[in-house]
Amino acid sequence: MTETNRKIMTLVEQALAANPKAGTTELFEKAKAADSSVGKLTIRQFHARYPLQVKRRLGRVSAKSAAPKSRPPAGRSSPAPASGSHEGVREVFLRFAQDLTSAEERRDLIKVLGRLDRYVDDAVRAARG
Repeated sequence: MTETNRKIMTLVEQALAANPKAGTTELFEKAKAADSSVGKLTIRQFHARYPLQVKRRLGRVSAKSAAPKSRPPAGRSSPAPASGSHEGVREVFLRFAQDLTSAEERRDLIKVLGRLDRYVDDAVRAARG
């Protein structure tokens, strides 16, 4: 669904490494200066494609070091993981959130919401352990 520009991703990663509290608007302006095609995105689309992804990756790194359990990749559509019920339900919610934020157009959002029962089923299975 989304196409990320490696150059912009690197720029955002470096900017957030230098200033973790940098705002999306500030990052958006820097990105537009580096590549004018970024200006075609809305601020929301930009945030979902670049800063949010960088922050998620950074969050996962710290979460992995804190919890020894391994997690499956976030964009998958297979049943909920078999790990502890808390972690399994959390993974389902994170997958749902990622799918929602990746939906750029209304039809993409409708597809994600159309799969809502699958997310619920996955969460229930994960809760049961």
